[in-house]
Amino acid sequence: FATFADLRAYCYRVASVVGLASLYVWGVEQGTVAEAEPLGIDRGIAFQLTNILRDLKEDAARGRCYLPQEDLARFGVTTAQLAAAEATPAFIELMRFQIARTEQFYQSSAALDARVRPDSRPTLRAMTDIYHGLLQQIAVRPDRVLRQRVSLSTWAKLRIGWKAMRAK
Repeated sequence: FATFADLRAYCYRVASVVGLASLYVWGVEQGTVAEAEPLGIDRGIAFQLTNILRDLKEDAARGRCYLPQEDLARFGVTTAQLAAAEATPAFIELMRFQIARTEQFYQSSAALDARVRPDSRPTLRAMTDIYHGLLQQIAVRPDRVLRQRVSLSTWAKLRIGWKAMRAK
């Protein structure tokens, strides 16, 4: 993708539309589904951006890079460096920028949780906590994405599921 606008459009097509469909399945409690749609769009973008950051190594090995070319150029990182797993200071800065951008989408969609019907909240909460937890793990050591697939432990996922089921 040349620009973030291009990447955002891709994220909308592959993730936000799922979030929008989910709103119609789950229903909303506060306001209308149409009013919740921008929140669902942003949550889908947050999830997809998290996926892109988590899968950086695997995608680079396949000759793919979903990060915008404008961002790579801005930070002086090349796709060849990504494929070679070069965790340069420039790469770390690029990742911090991408993490902050992704966090903005989680924040801008935070009101979504209270809008969906209470019986649907555990599913949304669990999904959000898993994806956001991945992003938080990446933030601790951004260079890890070049060496391994970042994931949550089974215990962390079980804890998230337990918490989601208890909170409505």
